[in-house]
Amino acid sequence: MSVTIPPLDCVPSEAWILNGSRLLVESDATPNTFLDVIEITTFGFPGGAGSDTEVTRVNTCDRNREYISGLVDPSDVSFTANWIPSAPSHDHLTGLRFMQGDGKLRNWKIVCSDSAGTKIDFRGYVRDFTPSGGGGGDVAALDFTIRMSGTETYSYTTPPAVMSTDLWGTQAAIDRLAAEQGLTPAATTPTTPAAYADMPLAA
Repeated sequence: MSVTIPPLDCVPSEAWILNGSRLLVESDATPNTFLDVIEITTFGFPGGAGSDTEVTRVNTCDRNREYISGLVDPSDVSFTANWIPSAPSHDHLTGLRFMQGDGKLRNWKIVCSDSAGTKIDFRGYVRDFTPSGGGGGDVAALDFTIRMSGTETYSYTTPPAVMSTDLWGTQAAIDRLAAEQGLTPAATTPTTPAAYADMPLAA
């Protein structure tokens, strides 16, 4: 059986830095309006941990247990910030401290500063809210954790460049991207996202 090995990737890295990224939460007072959580210093991102479900049969032939993939446990999404006790996004009246107290599931959005303009939407509640201090010259800090419920969704300002630059840019992946963004492929299905370039992507 022949094996296809792609050529050495010599294109510039598409790595990106977090400067300019934002965390937003949907306003309780105005649905569909998202408000910035200010002074974020380190970002976490949604993910999840899979589980194993054993399906070993009594007539298994090789004495090895058998498994299938089980449910995924959505991850905690953790952040740190410079703590501003009076800030509306941090305080006990409308901010993170208030959100921890009421335990309500809310809609959150991470806006990434990458070249594709990635936006990550997820639902979750503020589980942990931990301010910390130190000496006279130290900055008051805040660690907070959002417990995610369900899965996250992705949208892009522009189609991800990687879709057309490497072997992962398969037709199935391109069609999946189009479906996620609510786009209609051209009459002749392309092998790159070019046919979607003049169609608006999700905000």
